[in-house]
Amino acid sequence: MEHSPSLSKSHSYSVLYIVFIGLIVACIAFTVHDLKQSDASHSASIKVQRGDTLWSLSEKYKGKMSAAQFMSWVETNNQLHNRDQIKAGQTLLIPTDQNEPGGTANQIAGAGVPH
Repeated sequence: MEHSPSLSKSHSYSVLYIVFIGLIVACIAFTVHDLKQSDASHSASIKVQRGDTLWSLSEKYKGKMSAAQFMSWVETNNQLHNRDQIKAGQTLLIPTDQNEPGGTANQIAGAGVPH
């Protein structure tokens, strides 16, 4: 029994399509993994002081980021569900800019904040 050439061709395209989709999924997974590692390598820990808000922390540590970008990053990387959730004594991860002279990492070191 002979196979129809169009059926064989169709099957080949299906296999190629599945392989292509698999490669896309793998690329996305590796990209997300690399981004998470990049975030972790460009962050520092600070201890929230009485009276601190995400806004006041952004003004102190945001570097070249906008206040909105800083606050969004802190909320996402500390699993905060609202901006009023931070409390004195809490440890937060904040973004640092390793490439910025006098940037966030130097501000933290200069302030004597443990990280």
